[in-house]
Amino acid sequence: MVDILVINGPNLNLLGTREPEIYGEESLSDVEDTLRELSAKHNKSIKFIQSNAEHEIIDSIQNSKTENTKFIEFTRK
Repeated sequence: MVDILVINGPNLNLLGTREPEIYGEESLSDVEDTLRELSAKHNKSIKFIQSNAEHEIIDSIQNSKTENTKFIEFTRK
């Protein structure tokens, strides 16, 4: 079971390197680490997916049902 599924869409794998003056220098890995700490603090499981391909994002959303995911957060920039 996954309590929280975080889906990071196209280009978020470039966080921290792509236009840092606009998006900041924090990498996607840094953001995920922060969210892992918060979820652990609240005793929630969390899973991260990043894809530049729409079909992989859709597959993740549809597969979340079999994992009994309680909440999905989709991020894109």
